[in-house]
Amino acid sequence: MRLLTDVKLKKLAWSVASLIMATGCVGTSPKENFYTLNSQDYSLIQADNKVPTAIKSLPNTVINITPVSIIEVVDRPQIVIKLTPNKVQILEQQRWAQPLKNEIGRVIAKNLSILLNTNLVTAYPTNTMNTNLVGYKVQLNVQQFESNLGSNATVTINYTVRRVSDNQILSNTITTNQAISGNNYSDLVLAHSKAIGIISSEIAKTIVGMATQ
Repeated sequence: MRLLTDVKLKKLAWSVASLIMATGCVGTSPKENFYTLNSQDYSLIQADNKVPTAIKSLPNTVINITPVSIIEVVDRPQIVIKLTPNKVQILEQQRWAQPLKNEIGRVIAKNLSILLNTNLVTAYPTNTMNTNLVGYKVQLNVQQFESNLGSNATVTINYTVRRVSDNQILSNTITTNQAISGNNYSDLVLAHSKAIGIISSEIAKTIVGMATQ
C-alpha cells in the first residue's frame, strides 16, 4: 500500500511540474519597444518659423562631435518620464535603441550635415575623419532631457565650439521646449527630436559665425 502511495505521489509531482513548465512556456514577458531620435527636415521647420534660416553652406568643413556628456538620471537604456517636480518613472518596456548620449550626438551630427551642406560631420563613437583635417570640434553637455508624456519635451544643452586652427572657443546654452502632439511614446520621441533640431540650428549658426571671421 505504501509503495502504491509513493507512486501516486511521484505521478502527482510530475503532473504539477509539467503544469508549471507548460504555464511558463505559454506566458510571455511584456514586449519591449525601442526608439531612435531622428534628424530634421529643416525646410518644413523653417516654414513654420521655428528655426532661423541664416545657415550657410560649408561643404569642405570637417566637424567632429566629441563624446557627449549627459545628466545621470536619463543616462540609461530606459525612457524616463517626469511625473512630478521630484518624482520620475523609469519605463522598462520603453527603451532607447542605443545609449541616449550617442543618439543625441548622432542626430546633431546629421542635422549639422544638413544645415551646413557637408558630409564631413562625424560623432563619437563613429569618428572616422583624420584628426589633422578637423576644422571644428563640438562639445555637448546635455543638462536637461525632460519628458512629460502628453505635454512637452524639454532639452537644455550647453555646447562649446572650438576652431582647431587657432583654438578660438565659443560656448552657449540653449533650452527649448516642444509640445507633444499626442499621448504616446513615439510622439514624445518626435518632440525631443524637434527640440534637438532647434539646438542643432544654433550650433550651426555658431560654426558659420566663426567660419566667416
